[in-house]
Amino acid sequence: MKKYFAFLIVLLFIAAACNKTEPSPSPFPSSTFIPGVGEVTVLPEDFDEIGDDPVIEYAPPEEGDEIIELAQNPEDLTLVNSFLGVSFTIPEQWFFWFMDDKNLRADPSLTSSESSLKIMTDEATGERYADFFDIGNNEDEYSDNHLGVAARAIKLPGSAEEYLENFKQNNLTSENVSLVYEDNTEINGEIFKRLVFFVKNQYDEYDSRMLDTFSIERNGYLIMVKFEAWASYPENEREMMVYMHYYVSLF
Repeated sequence: MKKYFAFLIVLLFIAAACNKTEPSPSPFPSSTFIPGVGEVTVLPEDFDEIGDDPVIEYAPPEEGDEIIELAQNPEDLTLVNSFLGVSFTIPEQWFFWFMDDKNLRADPSLTSSESSLKIMTDEATGERYADFFDIGNNEDEYSDNHLGVAARAIKLPGSAEEYLENFKQNNLTSENVSLVYEDNTEINGEIFKRLVFFVKNQYDEYDSRMLDTFSIERNGYLIMVKFEAWASYPENEREMMVYMHYYVSLF
C-alpha cells in the first residue's frame, strides 16, 4: 500500500480499519498510557562521513500507482538543515517511504538560508511547509513492531501555541480520536511540546493506532516529528524516545 505523509490523524482511522497480521494479545489502553523515557542505550556519536549525493532516488507515484520496492538505508546517515538548526539521523537498515533532499543535506551550506528550502502549500488549508522524510523501522506496516517516523517544518502564520491548539482540535473532530497525553518534554536540554493521540479502531480494538508528536519552534517554523505505531505494541514507545534523544539534534 502507499504510505502518505499526513499529519491530520483523522485520516489514520481509515488505515487503522485494515486488519493487522498477528496482533498482540492485549490492547494498549489509552487510559493507562503514561509516556516516559525508560532505559535507553547510548548510541555512538562518531557517525561515518557521507557525500552529498541524493539520499535516495524518489519520484512521487502517479495517482493509483503503488510503491513496489522501498529503499533501505545501508548505514546511519546524518542530514542537516542549517537554516532551521536541526539534524536528523536515518538509522541503519530503516526504510524510506519519502525523502526530500532539498530540505535535508549532508553539506550544511546547502540549506543555510530560507530560500534554499523547498516549500509546499496545502491547497485546502493554505498551510506552507517543508517536508523532511517519512521512514520506518521495517517495511511491513502491519507488523506489530512497525514504527513510522515522519518530520516536516511548518511555516508559522502566528504563534506556535496557536498552531498546536488548532492542530489538536482538528485531530479531535473524530469521535474515534482521543488525546491521551499533552505536556512539555525536555530532550537534550531543549523543550518540545508533546501530544499523544489514540486512534480507536471501532471494528477491532487490537488494530487501534497511536500517534505521538514532538514539536519545537525554530526560526519562524514549527518542526514536528511524528511517530505512528500500533497501540497494541507499547514497546515502540521506547524506540520513539531513543530516536528523539539520539537521532534528532538541534543546534
